Amino acid sequence: MNLTSKLNSAAALAISAIAMLLFVTIFYVLTPPRPDKIQDTRLLVHAKRCTETESKQIFCEDVHLPDSLDTKKTVAPSRATYHFTVSAADFSGTYPAIFLKKFTDTAEISVNGSLLTPPISAQSRNWNQPLYAVVPPAILNQGANEISITLSANWADIIHLFPVQIGDSYALHIQYDLSMIYRAGMPRIGLGLALFGSVFFAALSVLQQDIFSYRWLTAICVANAVFLIHPVFRIDPLPYRIWLISWTSAIHFQIYALHRFASLYTGRREVFTERVWLTFLTLGSLVFLLGPRSAGRDVLLWMGLSSIVFALSSISQLLKSTNIRQRRIQLFLFVILSSILALGVTEFLRQIGWATFKNTEVYQFAPILLFAAILFILAHNLLVAENRNSRLLAKLRQKVIGRTRELGTSRLQLIEAGRRAVREEERQRILLDLHDGIGGQLVNVLAYMSMQPNQDLTLRKALEAALMDLSLIIDSLETENSVSTLLGTLRERVEPLLNRHNLKFDWQIEAEPILPVEGPSQNLLLLRIVQEAFTNIVKHAKATIVLVQVTENMIKIQDNGIGFDVVSLAKQEDMVIRHGLISMKRRAEALGSQLKVDSNTEGTSVTLFWEIGTLSRELPDNCTSPIPEQTYTKTSVTGMPNAV
Repeated sequence: MNLTSKLNSAAALAISAIAMLLFVTIFYVLTPPRPDKIQDTRLLVHAKRCTETESKQIFCEDVHLPDSLDTKKTVAPSRATYHFTVSAADFSGTYPAIFLKKFTDTAEISVNGSLLTPPISAQSRNWNQPLYAVVPPAILNQGANEISITLSANWADIIHLFPVQIGDSYALHIQYDLSMIYRAGMPRIGLGLALFGSVFFAALSVLQQDIFSYRWLTAICVANAVFLIHPVFRIDPLPYRIWLISWTSAIHFQIYALHRFASLYTGRREVFTERVWLTFLTLGSLVFLLGPRSAGRDVLLWMGLSSIVFALSSISQLLKSTNIRQRRIQLFLFVILSSILALGVTEFLRQIGWATFKNTEVYQFAPILLFAAILFILAHNLLVAENRNSRLLAKLRQKVIGRTRELGTSRLQLIEAGRRAVREEERQRILLDLHDGIGGQLVNVLAYMSMQPNQDLTLRKALEAALMDLSLIIDSLETENSVSTLLGTLRERVEPLLNRHNLKFDWQIEAEPILPVEGPSQNLLLLRIVQEAFTNIVKHAKATIVLVQVTENMIKIQDNGIGFDVVSLAKQEDMVIRHGLISMKRRAEALGSQLKVDSNTEGTSVTLFWEIGTLSRELPDNCTSPIPEQTYTKTSVTGMPNAV
């Protein structure tokens, strides 16, 4: 542990001690110093205490209540008798009564030698409830009356007696009922909650074995139930020495379980401190069970002090945690555990005589406060779990929606794939019919004409043009072919024609063209535009070189011919060229592209370009506007004579 860590630990321990002392002060201030004066009653605070010494002599002395007596100096069983002398007038009311709000350990009351309560029994003690006795008027003297209160402690302990009230039985019975509710009722409520919590958290720990907090909450409730058996039933289920160490050990075990429960939130556990403390408790228990009787009470007090120190160290760990997400619950645990520890400290100070004796033991609130804290933690955990489940449910809902969309898309894709498969099957059938049917018939007709001595050249050219168009249609229907492949197939078909006209072919494919829209119709439009450009070069350009450039978004066909005059397109004799260029422009628009034609005396270039992924009709900055329809005056021959 480095210096910074030591300083942080010391600071956290100091803050925890200050918080505990603050709660102790608050509890001390809120507790009344003595019973409130009640109408028609008298408060007895002066008495003569008589005890039997080891030499069998009776020793009496005047005392002021509240009074305490260390029974280690008396004869076992430890006893002390308090004598009060009062007049008959002090017993006001028709039926007078005597009320002992607080005493230890077991008490009996007699007036003028007449016993008003059950005699003291070694098996049962009534220290945790008030004592109320009605005084029959027949036993009262007209003059002085003597009240004797005998207290007994079955083991070496301190005998306490607090101020005694006498007077009207009705007024005192109300105080008796209120005191019973607090001193006897509160432990019973706590025991009921402890038993319920033991069963409840034990069931949860079995159902959800991965959540360790339920196990420690079960241990806390069980330890609390064992501790509360003592004040509720006031009967020792075991020999007194064994039972005394058992139920006080339940307090120590409860502190240990709270320590382990809090460590689940802090992620810190001081194993060395924990082992030292448990070792000290073990040795203390052995000394208590095997040592001298007179040292028993001191041993229990030292064990209690060690538990207070350990609990203080454990609580300080809540201030050193760096878990931001658990900060609120950690601070809540710090406040609650500090207040519970302060309740225990008040009782410890009362036991060692460092605090003014009070008639109300505030430690009775500790079990109730503990279970209230547990309920709060459970509610907090439930809210956190609910929020976490809500977020998880929202994420799952979004995933389900996304998956549903994906399934819907996949279903549509499957439907579309099925339709494409049907269309492809039909397309293949049409291709076979065109190739083997019409194409075969055209080839047979041309073969027949070639064997005739007198041939009709016009008819032959028409048949060859029809066969060329059929070839373009068949090529365009081959959807598996890329654009480069289609252009390559067209090159094979027109290259013999270009060779016959002494035209040199320069073919430059820089990248695979990506048409704006793909499909057989678009392929045919593209082939028609390129075919029309080749036809115009052969018929009108008088060129020697044809350059074809292909990129992703452009197909450019350029020749070194004579070009044409734009002004002459307006003349009637150039109507053929004009209509041919208009046809190319319309096909380019249908293809989702733009057509640009430049011509001068050094040649003509036809550029087909488009924007990838769009159907934009806008021209790039470095291109001129498309040729208007009225600019062209000549048309081209739609078919190119070339036999398949």
